[in-house]
Amino acid sequence: MNTFRKFFLSLFAISLVLICSAEKVDTQKVKQLAIQALVLENSNPDSSILLAKSILKESLSANYNQGLSYAYHRLGSSFNAIGLNDSALIYINKAIVVRTELKDTAALISSLISRSYLFEEVAKIDSAYADLIQVLHFSEKLGDTISQLKGFIRLSQIELNLNQLDSAKIHLEKAQSLLNDQIEPHYHHAVLNGLGKHAFAINQFQLAKEYFIEQQAYIQENEELLKADNLLNQALCADELQDTILAIELYDKAKLIYLSLAEIPSLALIHYNLGMLYSERSNFSEAISNFKKGLDFARQIDQLDLRAKIHQELADCYEKTEDYSSSLFHLKDYLKLHDSLINISKVESLTEMQTKYETEKKIQQIELLNQKTKAQQAERNFILAVAMVLLLMLISLGIYFIQRNRIAKRNARIAQQELEAVLDEQEIKTYNAMLEGQEEERMRIATDLHDRLGSMLSTIKLMFNSLEEKVDKAQIENQKQYAKANDLLDQACTEVRTISHNLGTGMVANFGLQRAMEELCESIDQTGKVKCQFLNHNLANSYKLDIEINLYRITQEALNNAIKHAKAKLISVQLNDLGNELSLHIEDDGQGFDQQNLDLGMGLKNLEKRAEKIAGHLHIDSSLGRGTSIIVEVPLNKEST
Repeated sequence: MNTFRKFFLSLFAISLVLICSAEKVDTQKVKQLAIQALVLENSNPDSSILLAKSILKESLSANYNQGLSYAYHRLGSSFNAIGLNDSALIYINKAIVVRTELKDTAALISSLISRSYLFEEVAKIDSAYADLIQVLHFSEKLGDTISQLKGFIRLSQIELNLNQLDSAKIHLEKAQSLLNDQIEPHYHHAVLNGLGKHAFAINQFQLAKEYFIEQQAYIQENEELLKADNLLNQALCADELQDTILAIELYDKAKLIYLSLAEIPSLALIHYNLGMLYSERSNFSEAISNFKKGLDFARQIDQLDLRAKIHQELADCYEKTEDYSSSLFHLKDYLKLHDSLINISKVESLTEMQTKYETEKKIQQIELLNQKTKAQQAERNFILAVAMVLLLMLISLGIYFIQRNRIAKRNARIAQQELEAVLDEQEIKTYNAMLEGQEEERMRIATDLHDRLGSMLSTIKLMFNSLEEKVDKAQIENQKQYAKANDLLDQACTEVRTISHNLGTGMVANFGLQRAMEELCESIDQTGKVKCQFLNHNLANSYKLDIEINLYRITQEALNNAIKHAKAKLISVQLNDLGNELSLHIEDDGQGFDQQNLDLGMGLKNLEKRAEKIAGHLHIDSSLGRGTSIIVEVPLNKEST
């Protein structure tokens, strides 16, 4: 049945892992998997480890630190459950690092408590103690009663094991003061168990018995091991109080539970205690019977100290029953074990002394740190108070100056507006001067291209044609190359004329705006790559030259943007005289742009400035995938700037 249950749990864990890996990291799912890993930790730690590793993988790939926190802590706890304490400590340390970085104090407390157990198991008592001091510090800041309880209980357990009874009593009483009816039963049980052990250690056996009896009420029905431990503690108290009948009864009840749980160390101890009880009452046959049973259990777990004690007691019992050979046999075994234990004891004594020294040193360091912390806190409080006073003074001064400046700002607002108007006008004048300079430079370059380079190419063309007449074509190695060179020369002449036309405004000045716009659209249309059409209505023979030049340049810039950037295939240019204004409408079927995220480039800014130069209004309408429409409206009854 257990095998089937483990198989089912493993299959369930694997299914959860596969679900987790099939999707992107889901924080809620990670938390659920962490809870599931916690549930499986004791019943099926292998499945718990599998789930935790899945959480770790997902969290690392998604850079999810909270998930790393869950994974590392669960891996540490699960490895501890299967006895791999070295691995457990590695992962718990990682959890503490991540939780410290996240400033997740509640989770950090849980990891510190877990690490205190691991440190105690490897005899690093000072480190365990230091972790628990941190637990108390953090839990007090958070007002976390449960974590404070855990911290006091764990400290008292360590101190009882080290026989530091005074400190243990202090921490147990602090834990007891935190108990109430809303606190879970196992905390009541832990505190009462500690108080009982403390009372027993100082020979207050009746008080210890009362604590253990009270503790019994907080042990749950299914907590068999705790029941047995409690019965054993009650039996020890009854034994010390010379209540033989009750002691034997309690020992037997505890023994039955330990047998069902196969708790060998506890069974060895019970039989040793029963042997001592019967021996002290001169019932040597029962004493010898229990000592032998205890010796068998002690051998199973290799408890050298308990085996030595039992051999010594058996030697004494056989001596008193005049069975000297058996007595000698057990005496020899006792001496052998005693010599081994002496050597071990020396090492343990040195280790204990070192541990105690380090623990006390750590406590002193912590107390010194606490003192420094309190001093720093007082200093911070003083600085904070001074800062608050200064802040109030600054606020008061601020309000005063705000009120004072409000009138000044109101009086300055008109002047500011007037200044901005002057600056805008100056900016326009500056830009107009720049445009005029650009036009002059364009005209100079266009003239040079037409008059100089154009003339040179024409002369070369005439010479080339003359050469064709004089040279016998049969002597030419490749007639096709000759024809190709002739074509390229024609193209060069055409290109120079086109560039000269685009740069200069001679076409506009000589033939008017309408003819220049027609020529511009025809030159684009003839490329065969873009269809460009020009439409016009009611145009006069001429307009002011700056209006014509700027409308022509606006059209050039817009067409260039439509071809190069918008990747348009069809462009329409309309120029209409509406009587009181000229209306230029350029529309393309290109890819358009998002006007909400529009960052005006130099091209669009130039369109704006040119429109402003002739007192025109520019409107651009575009959206992604729907092309672009540009409208320029120029008044004819106003002087251009």
